[in-house]
Amino acid sequence: MTTARTPPDADYTLLQDYLLRRIAAEAGRVGLAVHFHVAFGPGAYFRTSESGPLALEPVFTDPKLQATKFVIVHGGWPETNEAMVQTAKPNVWADFSWQALMRYPRALATTLRAWIEFKPGKLLFGTDALDGPPGYGWEEQTWLATETARRARWPSR
Repeated sequence: MTTARTPPDADYTLLQDYLLRRIAAEAGRVGLAVHFHVAFGPGAYFRTSESGPLALEPVFTDPKLQATKFVIVHGGWPETNEAMVQTAKPNVWADFSWQALMRYPRALATTLRAWIEFKPGKLLFGTDALDGPPGYGWEEQTWLATETARRARWPSR
């Protein structure tokens, strides 16, 4: 009988990198986009120092993945400038979902204006609405995110 042991982190990293690239290549082959959750996250299992948009650059620039379209979900918040710079790559877009729920319109407007001035065709809208606690379900979150995005575009409202 053999005793099970946990492989070292380096082995997991090799496997994860291999699987990511295989899945991304297949997605590109069939015309699907790959979305990456790139943002601050709650809980101890999120390593903010390892989850910024720049960490994905080796994948975005991999010659074997040039046919794959990538979306930086949540615009990499709070590293929105890093996400913006990644959209200069021909196969990378960013959405600003969740930011419209977490930020005030004026702060969001600053980010959106910078992105639009940099690469206007690379910005995507999303609400990131989900069913929350009683009285704050997806309907309210969708309204809030949409209203915040509108006010970010027209701050005089």
